[in-house]
Amino acid sequence: FSFLFLLSFSIAYACSCMPPNSIATEFAYADAIVHGKVISKKFCSFAETINPQKLNDLEYLLNEKQCEMIYRPMLQQVVIEIESDFKNSSSSNTIIINTPRGGASCGFYFTKDKDYLVYAKKSSTILSLFVQPSNRFKDLYRKNQYWTNQCQRTCLYPEKAEIDSLLLLKK
Repeated sequence: FSFLFLLSFSIAYACSCMPPNSIATEFAYADAIVHGKVISKKFCSFAETINPQKLNDLEYLLNEKQCEMIYRPMLQQVVIEIESDFKNSSSSNTIIINTPRGGASCGFYFTKDKDYLVYAKKSSTILSLFVQPSNRFKDLYRKNQYWTNQCQRTCLYPEKAEIDSLLLLKK
C-alpha cells in the first residue's frame, strides 16, 4: 500500500518545467548565484532547514500526518564551496543548497566533488504543501541556506558564454 501511495504521489505531482528563463531573468529572480564544488551531500528533512524558533509555530498549524512528513528525509542538502560569487549576500566561502530529493518533485541531483553553477532562492515553494505562506513565516528558513530545483538554470559548470553573461549582469 505504501508503494502505491508513493507512486501516486509521484504521478500526481510529476515535475514539469517551462523552458529555462533567460540568464538575465534568472539573475533578477535568484537570491544567490554561485559557482562551486559540492564538498558534502546528505539527505535531510524539511524540519532541518527551518529556523528552530519558527518550527514550533509551523508544527502547531500542521495535522499529525503533515508533522510526520516534515521530519522525513525528503530533501537533498549539499554544501558548496564557492569559487565564484555572482550574486550572494553571504560573506561565507560556502553555501548550503536544499532541493527536493526526487526528480518527480523537481529536485536537482548533485554529485559530490563536481562543479556546478547554482541559481537559488532563499525560500521554497514546498512550504505551500503544508500551510499558506504568511508574514508569520517571514524568517522561516535557517541562515545561509538556499533552494534550487530542475526548473531553474542550475547546472554542471556551464560554457564560458553563460559565465560571461553573469559577469556583465553582476556589474
